[in-house]
Amino acid sequence: MVRYVQEFHDAAAARGLAAAIERTISRPVNLMEVCGTHTASVFRHGIRGLLPPPVNLLSGPGCPVCVTTNADIDKAIALAEQPGVTLATFGDMMKVPGSYQSLQQAKADGSDVRVVYSSRDAVCMARDNPRRPVVFLAVGFETTVPTIAASLLEAEGLGLKNFFVLSVHKLIPPAMRALLEAGEVRIDGFICPGHVSVTTGSAAFEPLGSTYSRRWLSKTASPIESRCSPISHASDAAMYLAYSSLLILPDAKRIEALASSRRFAVKFVWASKSLM
Repeated sequence: MVRYVQEFHDAAAARGLAAAIERTISRPVNLMEVCGTHTASVFRHGIRGLLPPPVNLLSGPGCPVCVTTNADIDKAIALAEQPGVTLATFGDMMKVPGSYQSLQQAKADGSDVRVVYSSRDAVCMARDNPRRPVVFLAVGFETTVPTIAASLLEAEGLGLKNFFVLSVHKLIPPAMRALLEAGEVRIDGFICPGHVSVTTGSAAFEPLGSTYSRRWLSKTASPIESRCSPISHASDAAMYLAYSSLLILPDAKRIEALASSRRFAVKFVWASKSLM
């Protein structure tokens, strides 16, 4: 595995790809990376400076925590303020502001708000405190949905009656659709989120390509796999899979079926006027 990681960080190969893009591109192109991990990789490895000027990289939604609405935080705080209730969540949710305070401030005011590393920690908390309702505030993109769904199945298997989930998950395809329909920025193609695509399968993005006539590249966050040349000069809508070694479609379909079960029906809202 280390060998493959080193190959993905080959400077000569990266420069060769950049040169190939410059030779083939014929017009200005706006490409949007949707995943925050991609944005970090672009800045860390200087991808913007490496690409030829006609290629302009735009940063998309990126972070499910950052787009959590005030109303969702207010709901979580209201639950945490109930007598005898424990609210568990990830650490990065603690400082997200609600309409009047954050979870961190609610905890300082005496509410039982606890930071956990996984949804399973919250299940264990409910198991060890059978008389205390434990609410897990779940956040993330499609990537974290299967683990939350699995925790619900585990709680059900343990016969727990005191474990609950408040889901504020976000879906990537609807956000991409909203960006295209808003028309505020010209987007010629998307660099789709690799981690989400491993969970959902690349087929989740194909309807967008056929509807809006855009190019799509499903990829990992490796700089060498940021191969923009196929979508920088293509004239037709198409999906290009740049990480086929990581995507196993049968598993992706099984995960989607688990996350879409009746036990995990949720509503998704983005904290952005252009994405509501």
